Amino acid sequence: ARKDEQGESYLCAYVVSLGIFSASELRTYLKRSLPEYMVPSYLVEVEQIPLTANGKVDRRALPEPQGLLQTTSEYVAPRSETEAKLAAIWQDVLGLSQPVSIRDDFFELGGHSLKATQLMARIQKQLDASMTLSEVFARPTVEMLAGYLETAAILERYEAISPAAPREAYPASPAQQRMYVVSQLDQKGMGYNMPQALEITGELDVARLQESLNRLTERHEAFRTSFVMQEDQLMQRIAEQV
Repeated sequence: ARKDEQGESYLCAYVVSLGIFSASELRTYLKRSLPEYMVPSYLVEVEQIPLTANGKVDRRALPEPQGLLQTTSEYVAPRSETEAKLAAIWQDVLGLSQPVSIRDDFFELGGHSLKATQLMARIQKQLDASMTLSEVFARPTVEMLAGYLETAAILERYEAISPAAPREAYPASPAQQRMYVVSQLDQKGMGYNMPQALEITGELDVARLQESLNRLTERHEAFRTSFVMQEDQLMQRIAEQV
């Protein structure tokens, strides 16, 4: 497990091979026994696995993902507006400097489940199409995904969630109602209490810390929400200031 420049985690596999093979073939083999999220994003070929004096794998000696065994397909330029938009989105989400071929596999270029989620969200907003994450996994190339978006007439248009109109109180969700009932049955229970302590080294600027907490509270309504009973119904109130 490694982290990229954005601090996101990804899996990198190190391969010792006695022959020539492609990343696609190896990933196809791994998918037979591994779920998608456990298939490595990067494949790096090494002459041998470095070992410590105790005979264990020396993880610190493993090289950074360079000279990746990714796609071996030739570059194929976008042929439609949809393919061009998808290729641009892929290049941005994956942080690539070179253009993306419409036949490159998203996961062979370093994509993983988190980046696939980002890809799906970008497609929904920029192409005004509603789609699921499973479609990204099922159609991992620009060519396949563009064909799906262009021919699937039954797709619903993407609609962003609109903020609710200002009200004095809002009905609680089913999950909130359940937690409220549980809390009333066991009022001394600590099941949902999550204590955490943060130790800060050095001088603490109390005024700046207070201002940061105030900004967070202003931005996120959840920090300004309280629950009340109105006519035997659990309601949530959002205060303008706390």
